[in-house]
Amino acid sequence: MRHQHAAFVNFFAGRAKYPRFKSRHSRQCATYTRSAFGWRDGRLFLAKMDGPIAFVWSWPEVDPATINPAMVTVSRDPDGRWYASLSVEAETGPEPVPATGGQVGVDLGVSDFAVLSTGEKIPNPRHLERKAKNLAR
Repeated sequence: MRHQHAAFVNFFAGRAKYPRFKSRHSRQCATYTRSAFGWRDGRLFLAKMDGPIAFVWSWPEVDPATINPAMVTVSRDPDGRWYASLSVEAETGPEPVPATGGQVGVDLGVSDFAVLSTGEKIPNPRHLERKAKNLAR
């Protein structure tokens, strides 16, 4: 219902077209807000579940016990695997890039991917040539 409400709000505000019907079988997912899940010591507890959900943490830079998620979306891919996506609020924003004081123009091309106004040429990546051996099989 939350997604449908957002779709109609965007439609009536003029930001989107009329929402199309999407079957519930196309993507199986459930979104849990703070009141419907628990997060203690890096373990996920969902509403109406007996114990914590076993999962593999795929973000090695962050300790799961230190985050405070605001929302959890559990979804299933067509191949049958389940995923949990955690929405967290960041305390700090991204660090600004230091000013260099210089400017450079970029020209995108076909033979060279990009040519800079400094004269530097960035070669075009040849993905097909690198993958030709795999395609030949």
